[in-house]
Amino acid sequence: MDDKKFGLYAGIGMVVCVFLPLVSVSGFSMGSLFDIVKADIATEATLIVAACIGSAVFAYKDNGQYARICSGVVLAGVMYWVSQLPGGFGSIFDVAGVGLYALIASSVAGVYFNK
Repeated sequence: MDDKKFGLYAGIGMVVCVFLPLVSVSGFSMGSLFDIVKADIATEATLIVAACIGSAVFAYKDNGQYARICSGVVLAGVMYWVSQLPGGFGSIFDVAGVGLYALIASSVAGVYFNK
């Protein structure tokens, strides 16, 4: 399997992560990116969702440069969002849900495999 398919799978994974819970507190999952965008369209979450969709579309159309840029925007947006939490990067592992872990992993894979 070549790197283009891995890049496409990473883009599809980012789109799936939009619907997975980002935060899990005491075993209760809440707050996907879709819920955040639905509540307020003018947030940085909207940029992250648009970049997730853009990464998948550009990877499908074999435009690796733009797919890599979109994956980098997703990774930078998630890191910015995590840094704005009250405890910073140290407290994120206490409340991170499966969606956040998968979003970080798939955006790193998108940056690496889209060529």
